[in-house]
Amino acid sequence: MLTRNAEHERLAVQWSSLESRLHREHNWLKLTRAQRRRFPESRELDDLDDRIEAMSDQNAALLKTLPAIVAVSPFGISGKLTIAIQHTKHEGDEVHALIVSVLRDFSALHGG
Repeated sequence: MLTRNAEHERLAVQWSSLESRLHREHNWLKLTRAQRRRFPESRELDDLDDRIEAMSDQNAALLKTLPAIVAVSPFGISGKLTIAIQHTKHEGDEVHALIVSVLRDFSALHGG
């Protein structure tokens, strides 16, 4: 799941960079849909968007199964905490900060 989240983030950054460049160079947001389709990058944006959406759906499904998985090692616990951190970073400062501190404390106890 951590690898999937990293790939999702990479795709989102790629999409954002491409859209920013198109906006800068071609005033992308002011173009009509038909005008945008004339650019080869339009297809690339659509492809990236489709991949991001599919990955988001898959990640959400995997996230629902995570509580039922028993971590049997410090690495497994750290992984689950890291995923919790990633999924709470935009939801609540207090909860996110608490989970970050738990992972830090756990890592300190287990030499990680």
